[in-house]
Amino acid sequence: MPRINPEYRRDAKRKIIDAAIEVASEKGVTAVTLEDIAQKVGVTKGALYAYFESREVLFREMTLEVFTRVRSELEKAFRESGDGPETFSRITDLVYGDLKRYTNIFIQMVTTVPQDPELQKIYSTTFDRNVTFIGGHISRMQKKGMIPVEVSPEETARAILALAIGLRITELHLKKDPEQLKRIWLDSVSRLLSLKEDVA
Repeated sequence: MPRINPEYRRDAKRKIIDAAIEVASEKGVTAVTLEDIAQKVGVTKGALYAYFESREVLFREMTLEVFTRVRSELEKAFRESGDGPETFSRITDLVYGDLKRYTNIFIQMVTTVPQDPELQKIYSTTFDRNVTFIGGHISRMQKKGMIPVEVSPEETARAILALAIGLRITELHLKKDPEQLKRIWLDSVSRLLSLKEDVA
């Protein structure tokens, strides 16, 4: 069997992961098959095994890539908004805008993570990193006097993330109005932070 050029291999893996994300965003993670992904890429199902030893490995890498993309967008939003309360309004627009295409993937991860220890590790590490990241933003806001010192940055960051996950599940599974849920999230964040000015 001929060896695959490392650069070609990286590009091919990237195309497969991109296709997996696209199909999972449309159909939901649990409904995606390797045949769906192979068809999207334009290869046979067997060709996928040259790059990923199993469906589980492919889906772990797909999940990691989605988390990486989302984190990159969040970091950009925080960077561009500075350390003011308007950052959370910007993040809400991002979550209910450009990042909405990942909703099916995120929501179904909630049910698939407990069954896959490797995926659970990725999910847990990502969640903890996001808590640290958002907690750091909250700490900087405290130093500027925007948030009372009694607000715990870490606990508040955890609550903000948990609320975001819960509201997205409500939207997807219960078909609730996303604009109303967006408003609820912003109002709740404002209360959690005890902001002196509304985040909106």
